[in-house]
Parts: sequence; structure tokens; C-alpha cells
Amino acid sequence: MPDWYIGLVVFIYGAVVGSFLNVLIYRLPRGLSIVKPRSHCPNCKTELGVKDLVPLLSFLWQRGKCRYCGARISWRYFWVELATGLLFLGIYWRYGWSWDTVFYVLFTAALIAAFFIDLEHFLIPDGLNVFMLVLGVARNIVLIEEGNPQAWVRVAGWNLPYALVGAVACTAIFATIALMGRVMFRKDAMGFGDVKLARAIGAMMPLKLALLAFAGSVALGAIVGGLLVAFTLKKQSPAETTPADTTPTTPPEPIGQMLLYSLALLVALDVLVFFYDGVRSLFSSRKASATSEAEEEFVPGLTTIPFGPYIVAATLIALIGKPYVLALWDAYWRWATGGG
Repeated sequence: MPDWYIGLVVFIYGAVVGSFLNVLIYRLPRGLSIVKPRSHCPNCKTELGVKDLVPLLSFLWQRGKCRYCGARISWRYFWVELATGLLFLGIYWRYGWSWDTVFYVLFTAALIAAFFIDLEHFLIPDGLNVFMLVLGVARNIVLIEEGNPQAWVRVAGWNLPYALVGAVACTAIFATIALMGRVMFRKDAMGFGDVKLARAIGAMMPLKLALLAFAGSVALGAIVGGLLVAFTLKKQSPAETTPADTTPTTPPEPIGQMLLYSLALLVALDVLVFFYDGVRSLFSSRKASATSEAEEEFVPGLTTIPFGPYIVAATLIALIGKPYVLALWDAYWRWATGGG
């Protein structure tokens, strides 16, 4: 088959997955089932038909409006489908037909959902973080079965699975940043959803690439986030803006509690609790609340920005542009150390 045909199939498949991601993005943070009810218009509640669910095309045909009540549909639905298709195509272009492509397209899908949920709700559902962590472990197992030396990392004379080393290292780094921010600024500088996201990325990607992605996310956050904060404050008149507007209303986590939770994340205790709650819910008649606790408790300030989207963006750049990112880093390192 010609390359253009395979690329088109990959793009269409990505757009279809993007349509499902739109369901996740809307329902997960609201505690709703992703299975029932079927897709419907949020405004008039009419169940959508086949004509309404064609990725990308339905939105354009209907000019961004519901076919039944005429209510406007968010452009986010279109962009999620388009971005997923293009990113899947990028993953295939980088890794070809391989196990890496299988794992990385699933990883990319979860990252896209995390990006848009965190952008709107300032949280990353545990289910997404656990899914990505499990993907990283599964990829490590496949590499071990293939006898691939990249499955192992030598630490203090021991050969350890790369997913374990990456998950622990990235958890420790981000938990330390969260604790330092709490001590220095006396408020929560980073949510533990970001720490869990970093753990999953460390388990999924080579450690060096993951660390470069994190460095890139800091740079993106400083530039883009700084501009967004400045633009937000500029739009507000002095009479409208008070110190209370610029900080979240949620009280910061106690430092002792943060330390204990950091240790729990290092040993993946939260993952065991997640699976336990999932099994228990199968035998429980209790329904999930319409809004998650995290969303009910956290009220962001005027200049509060989520860090998760920057981590996701930098990770996707590193994942698809892997050889260029590594080459750029090596060139910088040689220049910085005088290596020529």
C-alpha cells in the first residue's frame, strides 16, 4: 500500500478516537459514565444520530450547531478530533509499524484528554494517569520479552526495568518541586495530578527524553503562562482586581500530608486504591456525583494556570520529534561544556 494511503487511514483512525476523547473530556471530570447514555446534545438532550457523529465533517456540515435545537457546539470538539488525527499520523511517521506505535498512540490519546480536562477543570482524572502508567509498564514488559536492552537501566550495579526507574525518578522530582513550592510560597504551587502525570510519563518514555520534556514544559509555562497572566491582568481594571482575585480560595495542603502522599505515589499505593475503588464500585449501587470532589473544592484564582497542559504539549513534542530533541540537547551540552 502507498504511504499516503496508510497515512490517511491512520489520520481517520485518529479522528475517530478523537471523537471518543470528546466524550471522555466532557464526562470524566463530571463523574458521568462514558458508556451510558449515548451521545446527545448537552442543550436539548436529543440523542445524536449517525449524521451527527462523523468526525470533523459533521461539525463542518452543521456549521458548529446542533441539528435539532440550533445551539452552538464548542469548537473544542473539532480541534480534539483534528489534533488526535494529526498526532496519530505524527506517531506513525516517527515509529512506523511497531509496538512503540501501538503504545504511543494510546498514550497520546490519554495525553490529549488530560490536556483539555486540566485546561478547563484544573484536574487530571486518576483514571487517565493510571491508564498511562499501566501502558508504560506494559511497554516495558514487551521490550523485556523481545530481549531489547532498552528495557533495562543499570542503577548502582543493578539492572532495573526502565519503567520502574523512570516512574520513581520523575515522581521524586515533581513531588520535590511541589513540596518546595509549598514551603517557599506558602501555597500549593503544583497539584499532585501533575506529579502522577510525570510518573506516568517517566514510566512510558526513556528517562532522558522525559526529563527534556519536563524542561520544555517549564519553558513553555514560563513563556505562554506568563503572557496569559499578563493579558488577564491587563483586561481587568484596578477596581475589578483585588489580591483575593489572584489566588485560589482553596487552603493549601498541610506539608506533613503532602510528604505522606508523595511517599504513597512513590510506591504506587494510590494505584492500588484506585483499582480497589473500581472493583468495589462494581458491587455498589452508589452513583457517582455529577461533579468530582476535586472540582467542587478547588476554585482557581484569576491568574491561576494549570501546568498539566504544558507538560502534555512538551511531551508530545519530545515524543514525535525525538531525534531532533535529543540532537538539540547533545549540541547544547557540547557547547555548554566546551566539548566542541
